[in-house]
Amino acid sequence: MTSESAAEKPCSSTLFKFARQFYAPAKHTSARTSSCTPALLLISAAFLCSNVALADRPHGWTSNGSPDGYTPDQWELEVSGSMMRVNDTLDFMNIRRDILSGNSRLGGKTGDFKGYSGEVQFGVLPSLSVFYRQQEHDLTAELSQPASLDLESVDSKLRTKRESYGVEWVFYEAATKDKSSPWRSASLELAATENSSEDFGASIQRIRLDASTIIDFRPAQRFAINRMADDGWTARVALTQALSTNITGNVWLGHARTDASSGTVSEIRSAAIANAFLQTFDLKEQQWSAGASVRWNITPRLPLTLSYEYINVTDRELIATRASTAVTLPSFLRADNLTTETSNHVLEGNVDWWITPRIYIGAGGKLMSNQFLGILPHYNNPLSGSLSDIAYGFAELRFGMKLSVF
Repeated sequence: MTSESAAEKPCSSTLFKFARQFYAPAKHTSARTSSCTPALLLISAAFLCSNVALADRPHGWTSNGSPDGYTPDQWELEVSGSMMRVNDTLDFMNIRRDILSGNSRLGGKTGDFKGYSGEVQFGVLPSLSVFYRQQEHDLTAELSQPASLDLESVDSKLRTKRESYGVEWVFYEAATKDKSSPWRSASLELAATENSSEDFGASIQRIRLDASTIIDFRPAQRFAINRMADDGWTARVALTQALSTNITGNVWLGHARTDASSGTVSEIRSAAIANAFLQTFDLKEQQWSAGASVRWNITPRLPLTLSYEYINVTDRELIATRASTAVTLPSFLRADNLTTETSNHVLEGNVDWWITPRIYIGAGGKLMSNQFLGILPHYNNPLSGSLSDIAYGFAELRFGMKLSVF
């Protein structure tokens, strides 16, 4: 194990290099956000460099996105990922049926979900790790033909990319430990988040302004929901307590601030009509989250995890603009689709099988009471915002491995 004196110099060097890149101003980040986050990191760095704990994980335990008080061993690399699905066969708790029920704007395979996620976590010091997480998914949203428009070349998938990266520091652990079983440990995680979705749109052939006024477009002219992105930072403290030699309880508390944006735009050549399609939505949110989980190694190679998290948006500021109201927009583009919901309940469960001491596979599922509320802030847009008060979930297959770099 590395001693405190030997760890202090590389610790400070690593963290200050990381701080320079990690908190470079992002295009959506507010002044208040950018001023708070460096302070959080530097305070953590000061504590870290003055009191390094010798932290790692018990044998057979890995995080794969579930908060706990452990970090990987020094020079150990954890790689994990998952494949997520909702479709005709895997309609998690009839999610798709509930989304379409009473919703005249959407139809077809709306609610289908296909995605992949991955995480890399590396133990830089015995008490410090760095990580990178990424997820890419397609959420199907098939529009019904609105009465006021004739559409063609309609997009059907909301393509989204999620990224987060940061550091996790174990600031407390039991004085004695036996790696054959879990022990009490607490960690602080600081992360930057960046999420974005591709434009979602269609081409208009004909628009009905009123009962007697119809305008044809030749060729068809495109409109889209655009600017769908959010970025911010999160801080989370997690505590792990051994309940027995093969069971742990985990609790965590987190805080996040994000800036999100979305809007609508068109390529329509008529300025009067084009201005009616021109909208912007800029959203600032603060969130608190709290959660708990139980992890049970049923056998040394068969861990089961059940978790619950509550997410609450405590402060939301929306700035919405529209260039013109001369034309009535179709329902799926209207600002009143943005949700006013402020809470989300997230349940997750998974079971894994360690094929070897360093490789595992598993399966699980996630259920959210209000879709991606508090998870993907930019989904509060005219298209997907109307679904934010509907429960959503998916099934997943998981895999992971642990590698010693040195």
